[in-house]
Amino acid sequence: MRTRTYTPASIAMAFARWLLQLLLVLLLIPVGAYLLFVVTRFLPAKSELDASLVPYRGPEPHLRMLRGIVWASVQGNPARPTPLHWLDGPDARITGQVARFITAKEDLYRSSLWRHLDGIAWQLSLNISYDPEAMAALWSAQVISPAGKGMEATALHYFERPLRELDCHDLAALVVMVRAPRHFVPGSEASERFIRAAGLEAACGQPVTDSADAS
Repeated sequence: MRTRTYTPASIAMAFARWLLQLLLVLLLIPVGAYLLFVVTRFLPAKSELDASLVPYRGPEPHLRMLRGIVWASVQGNPARPTPLHWLDGPDARITGQVARFITAKEDLYRSSLWRHLDGIAWQLSLNISYDPEAMAALWSAQVISPAGKGMEATALHYFERPLRELDCHDLAALVVMVRAPRHFVPGSEASERFIRAAGLEAACGQPVTDSADAS
């Protein structure tokens, strides 16, 4: 019977193999979970998402203004400052809000951790599937307000005009309202104060930049 002789080198090699196997398992778990999410949740919902954004697609001025307004509304007071500036960009913020609009309709959460992980999976899938203009259109289509679903219904409810006829100030009022519908009612003192303080109207005529470009 032969016995194995252990040396520091063999122990190090065995530990390295075990660590590699562990890392592979830890990597496969989230990858497998995400693929399951795509197959069971995202792909079945994508056709409905595509259909919802059709009325909002195209080089409409309000889509370009929307990106600038959303970015300006969070730049001065980001919810969660991060050294990764791309996480605070306008498209990331819009994508995050779209993910929250979608998941708000689903009664699937057993904990805040599950909600957080589900939101990350939605954001990743949305970023892969839609370009920035389409995301702005999807935001317009999926936004939830006291008037119902979609910016078109919201514009008709608050201003009695279709979305395409809104100027920058009115569009800014709707974007602010989405943050807290009861507090930032369009035309209210709180809404007007926030629009002035954040300089949202000026954002309509400015190119969209991220924190790195602005510094």
